[in-house]
Amino acid sequence: MKTRFLFVLKIGFAILSTSRAGAETGGTTEAAFDRIIPGWTNYSTAFNATQSLDSSGQFATVASFFQPGCDTFLVEYRTIVIWAGALNQQVNFGNFDFAVFVWSSLDTFTNSPLHGDVANVPFVAPTGGRTTVPDAITRGGRPAYELRFCLTNATIKLQHGRSYLVGFGARNHTAGYPDLFVPTSRDSGASDVQAGNILVQGWIELANAGGATVYSGRLATALFVQPVFERPSLNIEGRSQEIVLTWPAAAGCFNLEAASTLFNWSGVTAPVVIDGTVCKVTLPSSATAQWFRLTRTKRNAYP
Repeated sequence: MKTRFLFVLKIGFAILSTSRAGAETGGTTEAAFDRIIPGWTNYSTAFNATQSLDSSGQFATVASFFQPGCDTFLVEYRTIVIWAGALNQQVNFGNFDFAVFVWSSLDTFTNSPLHGDVANVPFVAPTGGRTTVPDAITRGGRPAYELRFCLTNATIKLQHGRSYLVGFGARNHTAGYPDLFVPTSRDSGASDVQAGNILVQGWIELANAGGATVYSGRLATALFVQPVFERPSLNIEGRSQEIVLTWPAAAGCFNLEAASTLFNWSGVTAPVVIDGTVCKVTLPSSATAQWFRLTRTKRNAYP
């Protein structure tokens, strides 16, 4: 499904401006990213996500990059965890506390992997998912559980255009109890990261971790969000040899489309520049009539 706002007609050098539409919010929950495949048995090499609270003091945290196109509230975080205990023995999730973290940059994540500088949301137990019956048994014979953590009570609002890291840690408060690991998925793309004192260098991109790591090092995690924006107006300014189209940067998750008729829309390939509080696209002037609109795909709106 797509959300479409504001049709604008350009004829030669004459510009038809439009009035501003009413304000609204995104309203619906959507996946910022989702790399979990229910029941999948082929998750690749697991990465430690356990923060030991006993005398050993060992810890590791995993995180994924996220850049919202619109101002966004976090709704739910999900992760696959694999227990490193004895085969055929059920994990006791009561031996763990959990936390979802948000960092403002890679530097803040690697400098402080135990505490997000934007948000720390603790949980005494998952708010959903499976903790008794595994979601799957991996090819290595390990139980894989899908854990879910509701974030609606935390009111975490992330700003459009900024890059964040959203991560997870399982806090083991029982001495000697085995760790929980988060596996990589089959998704391709930029690598996720791991940080902690179990790593000699302090942190690492998962794709560069070596060993049996395959694919691109993206974690088997998911993040669900609720975008928040005012229904954007599309403004056009005619200049001598070009036209400039602008819309609010807070609605940067909208894409500019053009058409010579109302039935033949295509995306405008000219680069979008963030100029202060607006998104701006500059196009050469033309004597041919064109329509412009802002369109937003509700699903898979984020990289």
